[in-house]
Amino acid sequence: MASAVREGSANYGFQMDPKPEWVHLGTHITHVPDVEYPWNASDVRDIRNHYDEGFFPIFRRMAWRSAAGAVVVFKHHGHAWRDPRTPDLDPLVYNAEYPSTGFGADWGFKFGHCNKVFWYELAPARRPRWCQKNGLPGPMVPWGQWIVRMAEETQRATRNAVVKFLELQEEEEKGRMDMARSAQEEASYIQKQQKSYQNRLIDSLGVDDYRAMAAPPSYRSNERRPFVHVTQKG
Repeated sequence: MASAVREGSANYGFQMDPKPEWVHLGTHITHVPDVEYPWNASDVRDIRNHYDEGFFPIFRRMAWRSAAGAVVVFKHHGHAWRDPRTPDLDPLVYNAEYPSTGFGADWGFKFGHCNKVFWYELAPARRPRWCQKNGLPGPMVPWGQWIVRMAEETQRATRNAVVKFLELQEEEEKGRMDMARSAQEEASYIQKQQKSYQNRLIDSLGVDDYRAMAAPPSYRSNERRPFVHVTQKG
């Protein structure tokens, strides 16, 4: 029986994969300041000079198209850094260009490419309802002095964490030394007790006991064997 639907045709009465209302057109990431929302060079200098010399401002543009055809570009500030222990997972971050002139133009030559980034964006629950509904990134979060305060707080928290880690290491080392000292004292005490017991035992032995202990096993009374060969009769 021939098929009701010929090859190359489709049944449009029921669409299994409907067209999404918003389509992601692309993302561009750069260390070059945005014309409309530039990062503050004075703040970046303060952060790099006092809190984190590996702080690199970074900017992201994400273009989305609505079902009606309108294109919306979501922009976000962020900071990036280089972690040699982490593989370069995101080529957009790793290959982000630096300013060609002015402040930051020499960062790429001095420090290399970044491979980790933290974006300043609203949490999903705080984004506008239409962004939440369509899973969109959310609006721009302007650059502010709060970024400097966050860098200061991060450095303080990191320093406190390092100090706490060193204190824990010191406590663990002290605990290991105490355990070793205790084990050594216990072994010394047992050795002294055994030596004292051996001395008391030796003092309690008589001449005959010493002779019995010094004699070869075959000459001890309880271990003597008769010099008789037992043969089997034929």
